[in-house]
Amino acid sequence: MHFMLSANEADGGSQWGVKGDHTIITIPESPMFNAPEAAPVTVPRLELVKKAGKQYAEDFRVSEKLLEEIGTPMIPEEQYARIVNQ
Repeated sequence: MHFMLSANEADGGSQWGVKGDHTIITIPESPMFNAPEAAPVTVPRLELVKKAGKQYAEDFRVSEKLLEEIGTPMIPEEQYARIVNQ
C-alpha cells in the first residue's frame, strides 16, 4: 500500500509543501489489510494514514510525529515474517 504526498526534499525532506517533489508513505505489511482478523492493528493504522491525508490537505505538511507513528511496524517484524513465511 502506497500513499503519495508532495514534499520539499531540499533540506532532507523535513519541509513539506513544495509542489513537484513527492514523498511516498509505504506500508510494508499492506497484505494484512486484506485479513479481517488483523483489523485490531490495521484499522488504527488506516486512521493514521487518513489523518496524514487530512493534515496534508489543510497545511501541505504532515507532522514528523505522525510520520513516525505511521512508519512503525503494526506487529513485531519477527511475527510478521513468521506469518507470511508459513
